[in-house]
Amino acid sequence: MMKLIKKREVLYGIIIAGLLIFLFYNQYLESKHGKSIFASLNDLKMLTQQEKDWLKNKGVIYYGFRPDDAPLEFIDKKDGLCKGILIDYIHALSEEIGVEMKPIPIENAEAGDISLHGKGIDMVAKIPTYSKENSYLYTYPILRIRGAILLPKDRIEKKDLEALKQIKNVAVAADDTNVFLSENTPWIGQVTASNIESALEMMKKGQVEGIAGVEIILQQKLKRLGLEGAFEFISYPGYEMNYVFVVDQSNKILFNILNKGIYNLQSKNILEDIQREWFGISLSLSRENISTRIALTILIFSMAISLILYFFYLSNKTLFRELEERMEELNISRNELQITFDSLTHLMIVVDQFFMILNTNDAVCKYLRVHKSHIIGKYCMQFPQLDPFFSGDMYKNFKKAFDEGVACQQEITHEGSIFEVNIFPVKDFREQISKILMMIKDITQIRIHERQLLQENKMAAVGQLAAGIAHEIRNPLGLIRNYCYILKNGNTDDTRLRAKAIKNIESSVQKAGDIIDNLLNFSRISNEEWETVNLRDYVDMVLMLHDNEIKKNAIHVELACDSDLKCRVNAGALEIILVNLIANAVDAMPYGGILYLDCKVQENALEILCKDTGVGIEQEKLSKIFEPFFTTKDKKKGTGLGLYLAYNEIQKWGGKISVDSRLGEGTTFYISLPLGQGKDDINEKEFI
Repeated sequence: MMKLIKKREVLYGIIIAGLLIFLFYNQYLESKHGKSIFASLNDLKMLTQQEKDWLKNKGVIYYGFRPDDAPLEFIDKKDGLCKGILIDYIHALSEEIGVEMKPIPIENAEAGDISLHGKGIDMVAKIPTYSKENSYLYTYPILRIRGAILLPKDRIEKKDLEALKQIKNVAVAADDTNVFLSENTPWIGQVTASNIESALEMMKKGQVEGIAGVEIILQQKLKRLGLEGAFEFISYPGYEMNYVFVVDQSNKILFNILNKGIYNLQSKNILEDIQREWFGISLSLSRENISTRIALTILIFSMAISLILYFFYLSNKTLFRELEERMEELNISRNELQITFDSLTHLMIVVDQFFMILNTNDAVCKYLRVHKSHIIGKYCMQFPQLDPFFSGDMYKNFKKAFDEGVACQQEITHEGSIFEVNIFPVKDFREQISKILMMIKDITQIRIHERQLLQENKMAAVGQLAAGIAHEIRNPLGLIRNYCYILKNGNTDDTRLRAKAIKNIESSVQKAGDIIDNLLNFSRISNEEWETVNLRDYVDMVLMLHDNEIKKNAIHVELACDSDLKCRVNAGALEIILVNLIANAVDAMPYGGILYLDCKVQENALEILCKDTGVGIEQEKLSKIFEPFFTTKDKKKGTGLGLYLAYNEIQKWGGKISVDSRLGEGTTFYISLPLGQGKDDINEKEFI
């Protein structure tokens, strides 16, 4: 959806940019050629057959011109020829449309109304008279001229608008400029003069203060009369007018032909060439003048600013919309996370370094029997039920989590329940630890089930060992029965024989008692107490439980352990680990082999190696041997819980176990168990 909106807005931007470019180009064409894009497209058509036929029948187009408007159009008195910028333009236009155009002189007064002519004049060039525009058709502009007011030099102090405001009346030699003056300088009175000479005469007599007219015509007239230094021109801003061809309204076909010819001449820059011939340089007689260039520059600048502002707005709008969507997604994600957070049955508490509660889940509210709004923002010490989780060793764990960024796990017993407490440091965007997430899980039932499972496994092991233990007990019982028979039926006076019998009976009783004690010790429910044991004696005791199977399978046992090696260990857990490892090794060698046990202490850890030369384990099964109920033994012989329980005890101890096995070569287990330091040791694990 967001991509669709972006594409649509970019499309709008392109459309707007295209529209602005179109308007700019249209303005440029109107400035350069005096016509819009649509008019230019229309003019691209060549002369129609009807227009060609009309020109052929017409033969000659008569152009009426003023004989005294040099340098625009005039009759040169030296050779009597028609000359001027407009006359040259007429010749060029004649060649363009392919028909003869003949100039015919007319008086200034006649130029105001073609309908007065009785000489068959088809067109004239003039400034449009808007009061009569309904009677005539005006072609596209052919050139642009600038109007000015001519004043004596002694009358001018400043050539600006202030000077114009002082003028009361002027002479106007023709009607070309009177409309402009009437609309823009109404305070200046107008007196009509037949020509410029008569206007100068009126100014000499004091009848008018100045002369209004076309600047280049006035300049040419003063030059011819030798009066250039006696007068100055004042230009009114915007006092610029278009010269057009004027035809009768009824002659629309000629109007269309002229427009097409003017367009083609403008495309060829004919007017600039004519100006260059007359003045040596290209004067600003064409439509493209300073004000137009300024207007085009402003337009281009406005277009650029508009596009920049639009795309800036578009970008900000898109960013704002994306920000809103991201905020909405963030809120949804936060709500979903909070729902998940609240749905957990564990106690979840987020605290800062001062133990202020920042967030919690519903389970904590139920545990404390307090609404969440009354918990967040309070300190943990304000809730007595939470004291066990924030005091003693737990306080040290919190400090360690904040200082070192280390996550911790610890089991706590409180009011008959066992809790597993996990502490996770939470980092902010600067990678600084800003808060701690504490997860408290009641694992009482889990531990009860583990102990039940452990005890059941022990009972299963006792059942498997029963035959061997019975055989071990039967041997000393047989000795006791034999020596009792000797004492009962033999020579009672033989003190040596009696002493020997009593000694063997006592030895057999002791051996049977030791077997029973080992069996009872193994079958009792294990506890989590740590105690100092002689490791060699402890391993011998476990081996004694398997003595019958070891002898039966002809297994040779090699034990590498110092006789005086004493360690502080969790005796119950160590017993479970050794019993299951030795049992698996014995079962793996039904046809004899070597069982090698190596026990030593390195870097405050008990290292145990248990190696057999049995059948081995397939590589694809090695990853599953610590899973519950997975076994490679016969169903009647294995429960699949031995290695699982051993692995579980090692994990709780905080130790490590690994295995290496080859089919037909045997299996080796490597165990590393951290040793306890004192009687108050806590089963604690640290992990990153």
